[in-house]
Amino acid sequence: MGNCHIWGFCPPEVTVIWLHNGDIVEPDDYNPISAIPNGDWSYQTQVSLLVAPVAGDTYTCSVQHVSLQEPLLEDWSPGLMLQVTILVAVATMLMVLGLGFFLAGVYRYKARPPAPGEFHGESRLW
Repeated sequence: MGNCHIWGFCPPEVTVIWLHNGDIVEPDDYNPISAIPNGDWSYQTQVSLLVAPVAGDTYTCSVQHVSLQEPLLEDWSPGLMLQVTILVAVATMLMVLGLGFFLAGVYRYKARPPAPGEFHGESRLW
């Protein structure tokens, strides 16, 4: 599902359309929500597009408002953006590396010989 969230506009009249590979998507395929006041004299709205995305498809949210000289266009493609994919991969590698160091440290701590005068076991007083 593609979401087009628009906020901080005034007056509340805004036109949002979706484009699929540059062609206008019929309004039957998405449901515009009425502008909701933010409480600071500005408004927000969200228009969701229910699609079964295919790799290579590009969807564009086009916003037209009196405050804009030309429509604002924002592309949405299925899947994660390349930058986000790289960040997730790096974070995962760092987490695995950190977990490996932690487990190696626990193993070395448990496997170390007792220090002089340190007693491992039970003591009994008769």
